[in-house]
Amino acid sequence: MIPVIKILHFEFSAYALLALLGTLVGIVVCLFHTPKAKRADMFYMACYAFIGALIGSKLLFLVTQAEDIFLHYDILFSSIEIFTAYLVSGFVFYGGLIGGIIGSYLYCRQYKINWREMIPIAICFIPIFHCFGRIGCYLSGCCYGVESTSFLALPYYTPYDIHPDASRIPVQLFEAVGNLCIAAYLLYRLRHKQDTFFPYLLLYATVRFCLEFLRGDMGRGVWVLSTSQWISLAILVFCITYQYMKKRNVSV
Repeated sequence: MIPVIKILHFEFSAYALLALLGTLVGIVVCLFHTPKAKRADMFYMACYAFIGALIGSKLLFLVTQAEDIFLHYDILFSSIEIFTAYLVSGFVFYGGLIGGIIGSYLYCRQYKINWREMIPIAICFIPIFHCFGRIGCYLSGCCYGVESTSFLALPYYTPYDIHPDASRIPVQLFEAVGNLCIAAYLLYRLRHKQDTFFPYLLLYATVRFCLEFLRGDMGRGVWVLSTSQWISLAILVFCITYQYMKKRNVSV
């Protein structure tokens, strides 16, 4: 765990630094694959998507934490500092994904741009950013894996568990590698003018559903599955149904 990275005489949050780096790399890759005439629209669409992602990720976090908020609302609203700290921390990826997609769609609809032409390029940004973000999670001590004696486990410290020092499955790094592979595959499809939107949803939902079983920060779910696993299943059902209806020439 390395929550803070020192550069010269300055200290930076490891997660924030990795997220910024992932954002820059993702933007460069997407702009490189965007025709010059559409690069301005891609940039502004990304701004809309960013705002949507922030709102969506925070809203889903609040939904998942509704019970705790209700039980500890007196502490949460005891001071402006605590309330502000709660607002700027705690985000859920799937909420950001949904919010980002909605934000990009709203921009294209507002300025009468073909969303289906823009999204195959824009979607490649997500796994690139997410790869860096998960490395940031690993360095920051969050989203950690289960305790294990497996040869895959690594000594790991996290302040967010009752057993802060334990050997754990580095699930954050597994997901980072998974996102990197997905990004490479999407860029390959993009260069061959093939769809990237549904392949991304299918691949990431599958990877996320499986890796959730290795997560150690439990208490994040409903019934036997985590919130992210239920969303992954919903995405898989949606994608499979859509593709089936498309093959059957049903209007979707």
